[in-house]
Amino acid sequence: DRLRYAIFERDSEKLIFIQADFSLERWGDASAFNGISGILGQGLAYRKVIKALKKLTARLQKDFSCESVVWLCHFPPEVEDDKICPRNMELLCGNRLSKAASESKVAYILAGHVHHHINYSPINGVEVICTASATDPVGTPSFNEFSFSVSSGKIADVSWLVRTYEHGAFV
Repeated sequence: DRLRYAIFERDSEKLIFIQADFSLERWGDASAFNGISGILGQGLAYRKVIKALKKLTARLQKDFSCESVVWLCHFPPEVEDDKICPRNMELLCGNRLSKAASESKVAYILAGHVHHHINYSPINGVEVICTASATDPVGTPSFNEFSFSVSSGKIADVSWLVRTYEHGAFV
């Protein structure tokens, strides 16, 4: 199964996280020009996974009477800078993901893959936050602690604290 979810509740407000796996199903799904790095470093926003993700999101939003859903995936839907993530390491057809999030009233996608913190300009009205990495090969290794505020069934605010790795410990 390529989808998993968790529901957190506080003071009758709910926050739902749905994780989607866009790893390549077959090596042949990688871009033809990318060789082994594309096979190992790319994902694909498969239509069937997007469809299932939208369906699960709609069901959970209905069942719990809320729109406070965050999608989690390894790959950001789109990459704005080739230096941060070369094209042979991207989520193929990633615009499907951001479009589906917008259609599903999902305001945030948390992603990884690029190994450092990036808060993208909204894509199709959806905020995409890459969550950094303790193994950042370019900048300072770090990770983010997130805080979500939910009010009236919607995400009211998202804040985060970037913890950096210095002198053998995260600070």
